[in-house]
Amino acid sequence: MDLFAPGIAHSAVGVPEWRELPKEAQDALVNLMMQLVLDHAVRYSVAAIDFA
Repeated sequence: MDLFAPGIAHSAVGVPEWRELPKEAQDALVNLMMQLVLDHAVRYSVAAIDFA
């Protein structure tokens, strides 16, 4: 499923498309999703990921 495909937001009432969100909101959501993935990795003992 491509969450960033054009028109995907139109299937849910009142949900803006990704590109319509302010840069600050996009950054906040990306950071939240990254934290969710990293927390999940730690919880399930996945090897550390180096983002350097």
